[in-house]
Amino acid sequence: MDNKTLDTLNDLLKGEEMAITSYSRFIQEARDEELKNKLKEIQKDHNKHSQLISERIIELGGTPKYGLGMAGVMADVKYAVESMGGRSDREILEGAKLGEDQGVAMAEKVANDKLDEKSLKLVHDIMQVDHHHIQSLEKLLEKYPKQ
Repeated sequence: MDNKTLDTLNDLLKGEEMAITSYSRFIQEARDEELKNKLKEIQKDHNKHSQLISERIIELGGTPKYGLGMAGVMADVKYAVESMGGRSDREILEGAKLGEDQGVAMAEKVANDKLDEKSLKLVHDIMQVDHHHIQSLEKLLEKYPKQ
C-alpha cells in the first residue's frame, strides 16, 4: 500500500488520540452533569473513530502509530498550564468546539487527495460525525452565557 495513505491515516489517528486526551481533561473539569455526559458521548465517538482508523491501517498492511506526537504533547501541556486556575463550563465547551473545528479542517485538508476510495469514505463518515459534534456543542453553548 502507498505510504502516503498510511501516513495520512496515522496522522488522522494521532488527531483522534489528541481528541480523546483532550476530552478526558474536559470531562474532569466540567461541573455540569449534562455537559459531562455530552463530553463523554463525544469522547466515545473519538474512541470508535480511533479504532476504525486503526483497523483500516492494519487492513492496508500498516501499523497504527498511537500516541499524541510532539505537537499533541505540547498542546496538552499548554492546556494544562492554561487551565490551572480552573475553567468555566463555557470555556470547556469553547475549547471542545475549537478542537472539533481544527480536527475537521485538518481531516478535510489531508484526506481528499491522499487516500484511496475506501479510506476516504471512512474519513468522510468520521467527519460527518464530527460536524454533528460541532453542532451539538454550539447548541449547548447557548446554555452558558458569556462572562
